[in-house]
Amino acid sequence: MQLIPKQFTRNSVELREFIQNVEATYEFVEPANYILLFKFVCAKIGGEANTKLLARTHANNWEQAKAVLEEN
Repeated sequence: MQLIPKQFTRNSVELREFIQNVEATYEFVEPANYILLFKFVCAKIGGEANTKLLARTHANNWEQAKAVLEEN
């Protein structure tokens, strides 16, 4: 939880830092816990980024969510 300190709210300046923090966190987590971690990551994506981007695309994992965030 502490490895992803800030919520991402679609500020493009903070996107790279958010992605780096999430990817670093995935390195420390066992693959069996990726589903739970992805739910936590989604909770850290707030505001318009979550409601308009992720909810609309139905991202099922971090790679899909990352692609949507980077694209938009």
